[in-house]
Amino acid sequence: MNWWFSKIALTPIYKPPTSAMKIRVEVDGVESLASPKELELLTGAKFAPWLEIQSERIHRAVCKLGAKLRRKQKMSLEQLWQGNYYKREIESGYMPDVLLRWTGEEVGWGLFARRAFRPKEFIAEYTGLLRRWRRADRKNAYCFEYVQESGHPTSYLIDARDQAGIARYINHSAKPNLKPTLATIGDVTHVILVVDRPIEKGEQLCYDYGPAYWSHRKEPIIFQG
Repeated sequence: MNWWFSKIALTPIYKPPTSAMKIRVEVDGVESLASPKELELLTGAKFAPWLEIQSERIHRAVCKLGAKLRRKQKMSLEQLWQGNYYKREIESGYMPDVLLRWTGEEVGWGLFARRAFRPKEFIAEYTGLLRRWRRADRKNAYCFEYVQESGHPTSYLIDARDQAGIARYINHSAKPNLKPTLATIGDVTHVILVVDRPIEKGEQLCYDYGPAYWSHRKEPIIFQG
């Protein structure tokens, strides 16, 4: 390991306590405010609205790549601007005015707007465990490819199967109202979901999972949106 790599400053991942956070949930027409622990019992996934990096080694590798891309000016101005613009939401675990609703066995959970949203409004970061990709992940429906700059894949992914924020429950649509995009803070890039077109109150939030997702999976019977 060279000296620069071993001494690189790690971009911190802020993780304020989640104990006081509440998530609005609806099951069988009954709406309530759930604690993170109650949500875990309902969905089987730990509520974790901040990115978790599996090991210090991976954290260092991600920061090293991020620093290199910044130095060579490879990162887009958009992702750098978005890292600055959405920094507060990303670091605070921002919770938009949404409702997590059980839609039935066929689709499962879905996220719905409790108010109208305007384009470019921040909805959520796609969080989970940032780790190396494995062949078995082709069967994991909760993985999001991790990139540090658009169009350049890495050997890492974000696994939201066992721990995640609200982005885990946003369904696929061929006519989405959200779009995934990148926001870089320091040397770490975050995958975020922002509003792509005006969303009306009561509308389900959705984004296009992309062809790579469906290349190893059976396409859904119903596209939500």
